Order: sequence, then structure tokens, then C-alpha cells
Amino acid sequence: MPHYVIGDVQGCYPQLEALLDKIAFNPAQDKLFFVGDLVNRGPDSLNTLRLIHAYSQKGCALTVLGNHDIHCLAVYFVDKKVKKGDTLEAVFASEECDTLMQWLRQQPLVLDIPQQQALIVHAGIPPQWDRATALARAAEVERQLQSDDVVPFLKHIYGNKPAKWDDSLKYMERYRYIVNAFTRMRFLKANGSLKLKEKGGWREASDTVIPWFDFPDRQELDRTVYFGHWAALNGDTHDNTSVVGLDTGCVWGGHLSAYCLETNLITRVR
Repeated sequence: MPHYVIGDVQGCYPQLEALLDKIAFNPAQDKLFFVGDLVNRGPDSLNTLRLIHAYSQKGCALTVLGNHDIHCLAVYFVDKKVKKGDTLEAVFASEECDTLMQWLRQQPLVLDIPQQQALIVHAGIPPQWDRATALARAAEVERQLQSDDVVPFLKHIYGNKPAKWDDSLKYMERYRYIVNAFTRMRFLKANGSLKLKEKGGWREASDTVIPWFDFPDRQELDRTVYFGHWAALNGDTHDNTSVVGLDTGCVWGGHLSAYCLETNLITRVR
């Protein structure tokens, strides 16, 4: 019964189908974990959602939310305008839209898979949080997404501040930091604050920023962290064996990757 962690699909439905064929995915026995960003930028977000939703209903697929998934929810619930480059029109025009959006907002920000010693998140885990704290912070946002207050929550979730965590943060400032950390984080400044506008790989970065997974004194998570979001890495995590980067830039002409938790082998399609 193999368990596979799959990188950012972003609506690349043909590649997802090809990847599942290549790993000979058997929904009766195997399980899929997605690192988020199921939708947007790619050509077929609707069929991507349909497939993953169908597998989730069968109990053979789980996903976390990425920043593009949260943006999709915001457009749907708040009637926000789509951004330039969005490819979500078919999702919102479909008869299944309501069902898919209600399902999507029930998904977590972090998945803890103790049997495989795996922690799955879209962007990363802030270095000052241990596993229990990260799961508790994620649950705060999940409750908002799943509540009757989802509209005001999504209406005010956009923004880059606050950039640094403080236990005294309240309400939307608190939620916004949590969402940004789990779904948008790449680099941190030396003081631990988020540097959200820096998007290149770690090799090209200035010496004033640090990849979140290389931050000094990062809290022990007792898990390998599987994450996406950072296509510029192309899976290169600076020889850090406690993390596995799975965004290999499929939507930008790169690969879609699946990591088998039992064999540690990566399968890719373009």
C-alpha cells in the first residue's frame, strides 16, 4: 500500500493523469497526499479538482491548502475579482462548483502522518514552532474557513503584515500570519520575520535572508516535512534531509513529482 506525496498540480490535469499512470496508482490500495495549490495558472483546474475530490471521497487522497487554493475560495465566497493569470473561470462556471468549494474549504493547512513520520504543508513550518504548535495554529485558521464567518475571514486575509509572529497577535493579524507562513513562506530575515517578496532559489538569494528550513535553531518536528510552493528550488533543499521540496515547476514547463514514502523514490512527468 504505497503512499505518495504529490507536488503542486496547479491545474495541470494531463500531467496529473500521466503521473498517476506512471506510478500505477491503485485507488483501492494506495494513498495520495497533495501539498496544495491544486488549482490555478494551469489549463484545467476543474478536472483536477474533480479527480482529487473523487479520490478524497473514496478515502485514498488527502490534501492541504496552498495559497492558490485559498485565493480560489476567496474569489468564490467574497466575489473578489480574478487576478491576471488566473485560470479559474471553468471552476466557477461548473455545476459542481458549490460542491467543490465546500469540500475545498474543509481541507487542512497541515497534515500530520505519524505512521510515515511525515508532515505535509504547502510552503513550510515556521522555525519557532514545534509540531504541536504548528498543528494548533493551523487549526485556528481551519476553524475560520469552515465556519459561518468564512466570508469576512477571506475578505481580510490578504496582505503581507504582520511579518513576524508574536503570541499576542489577535484576530485577523494572527490569522494572516498563520496563512502566510503555511502557504507563502520561502525566506526569513535574520530576526525570523517573513520575507515574502523574495522568490528565487537559495543559491541566488542575498545574504540577508535564510530559507525557512535552514533557519538556525529550528524547532524539532520529529517528522520529515514535505512541501511545495517553491518552484525555483526544483527540489534542491541545500542537502537538508529533514525536508523534501516537491514543487518542480510543472505549471512553468517543469515536472510534476510524486514521492513514495515507502521507497523514498521520486517519479516525475513533464
